Amino acid sequence: MRILVVDDEPLARSRLLRMLEKVPAVESVAEAENGRRAFEQIRIFDPNVVLLDIHMPGVGGLEVARATPKEIAIIFTTAHDEHALEAFEVAAIDYLLKPIRQDRLEKALVRAHGNTRANRDEDLGVLYERLRASQDEAVSFRITARKGDSFRVFDPSEIDRLTSSKGYTSFQHGGEEFLLAESLNALEESLKSFEFVRVHRSELIRIGAIRAIHSGDGGTTAELNGGERAPVSRRQLGELKSLLGIKS
Repeated sequence: MRILVVDDEPLARSRLLRMLEKVPAVESVAEAENGRRAFEQIRIFDPNVVLLDIHMPGVGGLEVARATPKEIAIIFTTAHDEHALEAFEVAAIDYLLKPIRQDRLEKALVRAHGNTRANRDEDLGVLYERLRASQDEAVSFRITARKGDSFRVFDPSEIDRLTSSKGYTSFQHGGEEFLLAESLNALEESLKSFEFVRVHRSELIRIGAIRAIHSGDGGTTAELNGGERAPVSRRQLGELKSLLGIKS
């Protein structure tokens, strides 16, 4: 399969490209950073499948889908579900909610293989079931943290940074510190689909929370949305820069 990845967020594109590397049926991959560039790539690259974000500045994903030849399969990849009906009306093969899981992506690609919009005969009910499956998978993992004698449940997307110190794992939320029973090693695999990356032996941070990278004599740190700075080891710096699209 020849696959075109269309998303205005560099990190989202990079993650999908890495996921596609693990799919044997994928022959080649191209990318586009916006809707207008998507039109060019569809003409030049001639993909079998387009992984298409909906919310993009200028030309949005739905507009791209409506103008795309029907022999090309469309799979929407988005953080929102309010456009599901419109997506199905343009005969999308599938609708994946971010953060996208590897197994869910592979299932969508299997459906797309030989199942273009031109010959699709599935009804909206089946597609809504797929959307519900995406929603269930997107919310299936939760972090349970302890605060005194109470336990609270968090969506991982609410957390920017997890730190390991003195034998326990903690994070800050709403100005409070919460403790976790799990180690960073145990959490790392579960949090990959939520864009968390190991930047230091004692630090896991959410890529989407990074707003700056600072380097100096004291080493490198990643500045997060709330102003916190997490140390970045020299060993992990190259991978982090690659994820952020920083060329050095």
